[in-house]
Amino acid sequence: MVNVFLIKTRLELCMLLEHEPIFETETNHDSLSCCPLLLYQKITVEKLPDPPQATTLLNRYSTDPQYQQLFINLEPYINKSAVSVQAHFSLQCTYIIFRTLGLRHLTVVDLQNRVVGIITRNDLMSFQLEERLACQLALQKRDSDEQPLD
Repeated sequence: MVNVFLIKTRLELCMLLEHEPIFETETNHDSLSCCPLLLYQKITVEKLPDPPQATTLLNRYSTDPQYQQLFINLEPYINKSAVSVQAHFSLQCTYIIFRTLGLRHLTVVDLQNRVVGIITRNDLMSFQLEERLACQLALQKRDSDEQPLD
């Protein structure tokens, strides 16, 4: 049985890239059993153990022709039931989902459940500003209501 989890950050992707044995060629991408799977604990870290080494590896991967024909099958590492919203979903409700779940991004799908876009935190900044302004106005109103009249 394979444990499936969601790769959420570039850091987790970098941790995958540091493990060359999981690289595959196009010819063997149909078989999940050919490459070793990494445990969740190996990928989920607070920070890169050796940032200079990671930079060197990434530079080598992008310039060395040997790596141009390799890929990493992310299927065992992704959450296939990730949260998404339909394209016609209200932005107000989308913002509530972001706040409740603490998301960084949210997939937008069409009626056939095909990805048509992505919403990020930055896309919803205006809702956050409106929420903060409403709270500030409510506090000011409460403070002015509590002050005694002379």
